[in-house]
Amino acid sequence: MYRIFCIIPVLLLFGCRSHLDTDSFEAPRNRAVDISVLTGNLKKAEHLLVLDEQNLSPEEKLFVSTLQGLVSKSSRTQIYIDPGYGGYTAWLKDLEIRGVTVEPVDDYRILIDRYKDYIEAYILCSIKDQSVNGANSLVSLYKAPAIDTSLESEMISRGISMALDVRGKDEKWVFENYKDRFSKDVLFEQKESLVPALRDYAVALNGFLFFDGNSSFRKMITRWAGEDAPLFGWGDPGRGEDKFVAMSSRSDLYTIPSDHARNLSVFSGFETADLKQVSAEVQTYDEKVHYVSFLMSDGDNVQWMLGDLYTDSRWWGNSGRGSFPMGWAVSPLMADIAPSVLQRYYRDAAAGEQPNHFVAGPSGSGYLYPSLYSPQALAAHVETLNRRMGRTDLGIVEIIDFNSLYKENLWELYTRQNNIDALIYLEFRNHKSHKGKILWSKGKPIITPREMLWEGLRGCDEATVIRNLNGQNRNPSDSSGYSLVLVHAWSKGLDNVQQVIDGLDSDVKVVAPDELVRLITEKVSRD
Repeated sequence: MYRIFCIIPVLLLFGCRSHLDTDSFEAPRNRAVDISVLTGNLKKAEHLLVLDEQNLSPEEKLFVSTLQGLVSKSSRTQIYIDPGYGGYTAWLKDLEIRGVTVEPVDDYRILIDRYKDYIEAYILCSIKDQSVNGANSLVSLYKAPAIDTSLESEMISRGISMALDVRGKDEKWVFENYKDRFSKDVLFEQKESLVPALRDYAVALNGFLFFDGNSSFRKMITRWAGEDAPLFGWGDPGRGEDKFVAMSSRSDLYTIPSDHARNLSVFSGFETADLKQVSAEVQTYDEKVHYVSFLMSDGDNVQWMLGDLYTDSRWWGNSGRGSFPMGWAVSPLMADIAPSVLQRYYRDAAAGEQPNHFVAGPSGSGYLYPSLYSPQALAAHVETLNRRMGRTDLGIVEIIDFNSLYKENLWELYTRQNNIDALIYLEFRNHKSHKGKILWSKGKPIITPREMLWEGLRGCDEATVIRNLNGQNRNPSDSSGYSLVLVHAWSKGLDNVQQVIDGLDSDVKVVAPDELVRLITEKVSRD
């Protein structure tokens, strides 16, 4: 998926799809409002019309998803698209527990009749060309869902007229003609071929939706958006994810991996009380033990949290979860965009015999490289992050960056926050390259992984990790008495973690990340 060390260059070809002058355009920057302000405008659903995504054609998915986002702003009877995989069935049941009633719908045309009062017109596009994203962006402006030409007759037969025909027009044309009417507080990056994922949310938040590779147009769009705005979706990883995440970071935007996320317009309409993690009881300190903590990577990936993470036996759905301490990264932004989902994870985490502890994924409220953010934008981002971490009872923040471990001025922005107890620094090219080194910032540790479980990388197999951990220092008063093991989510799972634990010596003790931080903070010398 992403965060792969070996990057294979490919040739990227970008054609000129519009006469928009991307080099000369520069909009004034304003600080983006907090996403909670945007989600606060969405209605809380009381009744959901549920459609089976597998029974919908691509053209029908486009219509249903754009209508879904449109009605989330004005109706408490909303639309839920069930993709038939991952946690979406569980999330729907949670909403039912909250009092939401559910009604299965087996024909998309029923929605046209049910929501006729909310549909002022339709926007005509073709799913076979580049007009899909442009039409998607315009839905909220015209209060008109996007319709492929193959479905137009259904609208006409019901007396609904066309507001605009954007066939043959791309995102650049839409931006050139409508840029002043889109919210600068949020952006959406989505391939035209991906429907229905994320399209409802772009409509719900009146966001501009585009996909143009790592082009000058993309760079211009990221500079147009508000400072420290979230960019939902995923860019072009053809030459590595660092290419587009770095471009966004230089524009003071943070990425929310979500290009396969469904139903965010529904989830965002709900609220939840501040969440509380259940930590393990403080264990008796042992002077002759080496302490180890395991942390699953990629928790900032919102689409994964909504999808396979919850049900797959490699991860949260593993029957052994809760039998040993385990760390998981999550996106603090989930408290705003899918609070009921995050609450379910917390509730499940509290049910195990051993703690499943959450930390904030890299590098804050979303995926960014702190060294590439402007100082003022990073300071603002971290202040907002601190409030979110207070709401979600998160105390540790993962960081991904390039050769920045010793940039003390960056980390002081984080460590001066009262809700941040520690940082975990991951070097982008090799997360364990700093070999377990621990630095200090304002009395708080910055911890680097000593080991990794990662298929295909030398020295990251189970046998090597077991041997290395068993050979470590048993002196918790020294930083060498602790090891953080990063588990690569896309090649390893809980069974692999259990295999390592089974091979550890009796004086190598596994603890949750918060316990590791507590011990390091209390016992390790700052010298």
